[in-house]
Amino acid sequence: MKVAIAASGLSHITRGMEGWSVDIAQGLYAKGVDVTLFKGSGEIINEYEKVLPTLKRNALFARLIGTITARGGWRIGLGSAPAIEAFVFGIQLLWHLRDGYDLLHIKQASLAAFLLRAKKRGLINIPIALSNGQIANEEFLSNFDYVQHLTPCLERIDSTDIDLETIPENRFVIPNFIDTDLFSPQDKRQSRQHLGLPHDAVIVLTAGAVKKYHKRMDYFIEEMSELKNTTNIPLHFVVAGARDTESRELMEMGYERLGDNISFLFDVPRGKMPVLYSAADVFVLCSLLEAFGTVLIEAMSCNIPVICHDHASFQWIVQDGGVHIDMAKKGALVDTLQDFLSHNTPGFDKIRSGRQRVIDKFSQDVVISQIMEMYETILNKRSISEKIS
Repeated sequence: MKVAIAASGLSHITRGMEGWSVDIAQGLYAKGVDVTLFKGSGEIINEYEKVLPTLKRNALFARLIGTITARGGWRIGLGSAPAIEAFVFGIQLLWHLRDGYDLLHIKQASLAAFLLRAKKRGLINIPIALSNGQIANEEFLSNFDYVQHLTPCLERIDSTDIDLETIPENRFVIPNFIDTDLFSPQDKRQSRQHLGLPHDAVIVLTAGAVKKYHKRMDYFIEEMSELKNTTNIPLHFVVAGARDTESRELMEMGYERLGDNISFLFDVPRGKMPVLYSAADVFVLCSLLEAFGTVLIEAMSCNIPVICHDHASFQWIVQDGGVHIDMAKKGALVDTLQDFLSHNTPGFDKIRSGRQRVIDKFSQDVVISQIMEMYETILNKRSISEKIS
C-alpha cells in the first residue's frame, strides 16, 4: 500500500497534531509501508518526507488574507490564517496525491475540509481517513469515508462509551501512541539542571498551547497562585507549549501572581519533552475535554503522576496512572495538590502502573499494528466497491 500523511503545520507549529503526523509516518516506515509525510515547511530529515512550502499561519500576509476572507471565505477553504495555510498547502498536495497513493490519513480538520471539497469536485479519488484529533462534530465527520476515533468515548463533555458492537463500519477506535523508548524516565536532578529549573522545589508542570480557551492555562495559574499562598513548601510551576495570541497576557498574569516561581517554556522540541516531564514531580492537564490528550501518556511513560479532569476519555487513558478530579470546580486542583504534597492522595502511589499501561496500550508497535489493520480494511472495502461498480 502507498499511504500519504499530511500536516501543513510541520515544521513550524508545535502541537500534538503535528507530533502525531511525524510519529505515524515514522512508525509506518519502520514497518515497511510505502509512506510519504507531506509537511508545510522545514528541511527534509527523512527520505520519506516531502516539503510543500506554504504560507505560514503566523505570517502577516496570511493573517491579512484571513481577515479579508473572514466572511464567507470558508466556502472555498479560506476565512482564517490557519485555513489560508491549509489552502496553499492543499493545492500542492492535490497534485502529489495523483501519484498512485492508495489512502490519505490526516488529523488536521482545516486541511481535511479543503481536501473534502476537492474530492467532491473530482480532483482526487482516494479514501480519506480522518483521525478526529480536533473534536470535530458529527455533521463534519459524517462527510468522510472513514473516521478514526481516539478513545472508546464520544468526543463530548457529557461523553459516554461508544458501543463498539454497533459502531459504523467506516469508524475505527484506535488511540494515539508514543515512542516509549524516547518517553522514558530521566534523572530528575540532571533534567532540572539542563532546563535551569530549581532543584530544591516541588515542580508542577502543565503543557499545551499557552492559551485560555480549551487548555485553560489561566485556571492553572489561578490555582497555583492559591496553592503558593497556602503552603510553606518550596514550589515552582512550569507552563510549556506553543505560543498563541493569548500567551503574552498569560505570561503577564503568571508573573504578576507567581513572580519567580513560574517559568514559561515555549516550543520545546518534542525530543526534549521527556527531560521536561522528568524534571517535574506532577503533571497537570486542565482541559475539560480533549480528543485524546497525548501529554497524559507522555507524562505517564516518564513515570510522572498526572492530574486531569474527571472525564470518561481521560479515565480510560489514565486509569491508575494518576488522579481524576472535577477540574471545572474552583479550588479542586489546589486541594488535590495539597494532598499530594502531604502524601495523602489515593492513586499517586500507583504511578508505576502508569508507564506499564502506556507500554501495553499506547506504545508504537501496538498502535501501528492496529492502524495497518485499519488500512487493510479500508483498501479491501475499496477493492470490493470497485469490483461491484
